[in-house]
Amino acid sequence: MSSFDRPELRFFTVVRLHTDSEGRLRAKTPLMAEEEWEPFRESFSRVVLYARISSKSVSDDGYLVGAQADDVIPLPYYDGPIGFLFRSRAIGKFLASHIRDPAVVYGLWAPSSISAMVSKRVKTIGARLIVRLIGDPTSVATSIAPFGLRSILAKKARRATRNVVRSADAVVYVTLRTLQREYPAAADALTLARTNLRLASSTVEAAPKAYQQNSATSPVTLIAVGSQQQSYKGHDVLIAAVAELRARGRDVRLTLVGDGRVHDDLELQAERLGLDDVKFLRQVGTSDDVIAEVRRHDIFVMPSRTEGMPKALLEAMLAGVFSLGSNVGGFQKCWIPSVSSNPTRRPRWSKGWNTFWSARF
Repeated sequence: MSSFDRPELRFFTVVRLHTDSEGRLRAKTPLMAEEEWEPFRESFSRVVLYARISSKSVSDDGYLVGAQADDVIPLPYYDGPIGFLFRSRAIGKFLASHIRDPAVVYGLWAPSSISAMVSKRVKTIGARLIVRLIGDPTSVATSIAPFGLRSILAKKARRATRNVVRSADAVVYVTLRTLQREYPAAADALTLARTNLRLASSTVEAAPKAYQQNSATSPVTLIAVGSQQQSYKGHDVLIAAVAELRARGRDVRLTLVGDGRVHDDLELQAERLGLDDVKFLRQVGTSDDVIAEVRRHDIFVMPSRTEGMPKALLEAMLAGVFSLGSNVGGFQKCWIPSVSSNPTRRPRWSKGWNTFWSARF
């Protein structure tokens, strides 16, 4: 098929991109990596990405974005839900000016703050729509909303995402069954289950972590890795759980790897709870560096409030590091219930730690 027979794809995401020291665009999620877009390039004459681009951040960390510089168009920039509300009118006008051609195929990530706006506009002009569903919006809404509004916003988010998915001509899920049950596609839509999991050869080939025996008096070290732009990764829950364990006389040490808008709040929370020895690492380096840091700890913890396929957790498990995680999203396919937990119930995290304690000694 020639390029003249293939339509153009314009894909909308609210992922935050940054430039590296050579001026190239990078993202912290593998869903934006170069190889992720190869199947789309084979099917479309051109792939144009729309994303938020941070002008304040320069870092060589993250994945190279799978597009040429002139094929990435910046969305009106905003930061957080309040920022989106202030810029929603400008974003709506921007989308209307870029979603005009019914011969173009449009794509979007869901859940996201702009998914309903993009979907509505695409259907208005009679164009085709591809949706990539990467998580459960119910969990996202409850993790960022004020307590009194969580139930209302969760229901609205679920309803909006179901409508977006049902309106799509094709849906790509990151789970095998979990998201498909909650957010089914239309009967005539094309569907695909495709994880964003990529494991480096160095991770696959490395020998599993060897735990030291007869070390009952040494502290147990925990580590969590993830974005701190929002509260999705549950690092606040983990800090509170560590405080509970300390109160019970357990010698537990915590390392948190990540950066973002709530980073300073997490540091203040640890200080308020008397955890002045929590180790906060904004950046570690490459993916191999992150795995090496994880292997230096006893337990990898991922108390996410929402998650698609937990890449970091699977890498930790492959490295032979004992792992604990939530019972949401793709976690449920990774392990038995006895080592998973409701992300808002701190006592279950303590129980999981005790499972490790029994196995270790």
